This record gives sequence, structure tokens and C-alpha cells, in this order.
Amino acid sequence: MNTFRVEITSIEDNIIFDKVSSVSLNGLEGKLMILANHAPYVICILPGIVVIKTDNAEEKKITVDNGILEVAKNNCNIITYHFSLI
Repeated sequence: MNTFRVEITSIEDNIIFDKVSSVSLNGLEGKLMILANHAPYVICILPGIVVIKTDNAEEKKITVDNGILEVAKNNCNIITYHFSLI
């Protein structure tokens, strides 16, 4: 299974997921899903829940404030003011 790395960063904390199969979240353009080897992409994200599915089918849910999502070189970076694990 193809996987990628996800890093979520805020002014308070940082969390990294190394083997992710998908990330789902809400952007300004609507619902968005990122998969491995996604084309380079930058978008503003809306407050809500980010769902991260790992390579072993485990699902992590994280609430985020407004922020920016960047995808490049099989890495996904989310920069937000605040996040918390649900």
C-alpha cells in the first residue's frame, strides 16, 4: 500500500504520522481527500475535523482551526493556529 507522511503544526504543538494512506478535511473549495503521491497542492482549510487513516486502517480524528494545507514530495503539512486529538 502506498503511504505518505503527515505533519500537523501549531504554535503550541506538532504531531507527525509516518505511514498514512489518506487524509480527509474541509477546504475552501469543499471536502478534500489526499492520497499518496498526490500532485503538489496548497489550499486554505476551514475549522473542522481532519480524518487521518493509517496504513493499518486505524483512523485518527483531529480538530483544527483555520489553516493551510500543503502537499509536496509525498508529504502533507497542515499549519494551523490550534489542533487537538479527538
